[in-house]
Amino acid sequence: MQRDPASHKYDFGHVLVIGGSPGMVGAPFLAARAALRIGGGLVTIASSSDVINKLEKRVEELMTLRLSKDAHELIPFIEERQVSVVVVGPGMQPGFAATVLSKLEEQNMTSVVDGGGLSALQQNPGLIKAGMVLTPHLGEFKRFFNENEEVSKPSKQAAELAKKHQVILVLKGHPTYVCAPDGQVFEDSTGGPELASAGAGDVLSGMVGGIVAQKIQP
Repeated sequence: MQRDPASHKYDFGHVLVIGGSPGMVGAPFLAARAALRIGGGLVTIASSSDVINKLEKRVEELMTLRLSKDAHELIPFIEERQVSVVVVGPGMQPGFAATVLSKLEEQNMTSVVDGGGLSALQQNPGLIKAGMVLTPHLGEFKRFFNENEEVSKPSKQAAELAKKHQVILVLKGHPTYVCAPDGQVFEDSTGGPELASAGAGDVLSGMVGGIVAQKIQP
């Protein structure tokens, strides 16, 4: 993207990464750093106080927001701080993710959902909102149907799910399938076993959030 020399950080969006839980504080950190490195103008991590207390020893240019159990701080922050995209779920417990997703239902912005956010959607399909970007790996994707059901044609089944809910679905793997709401499927054969590492999916969700924040259509 060609950038105007006189541009400022708000020209490139504000990404809000909501995630983390005790024992998994690194996940939102990886996602947030990826959003910043791919060009997002500002990035904030929102989580519970115990997670933020640990993260603030590590973050530099990333900002933080402490959330209470009912996440009532979320919407005022989004509105006051011009948040342009949210990434929900890296390292997050499904129960808290469901609370957050329910708060976001009326917000007119793209939500990138991964990790605990996907588990929350699987348990509460009514929270799936048209326009979301879902980034499951095959195991997470299977749970959208039935944990024991075989996913024999992943690209076809992913396309059907994307069309049914009018979402963009990125089925991570080798190859990766990116499915659009209109049923189109794009196959990405790059990548390989070097990506079979904890945190790679968190980085992907942050990258997607950072790209969307720069006014690039999902």
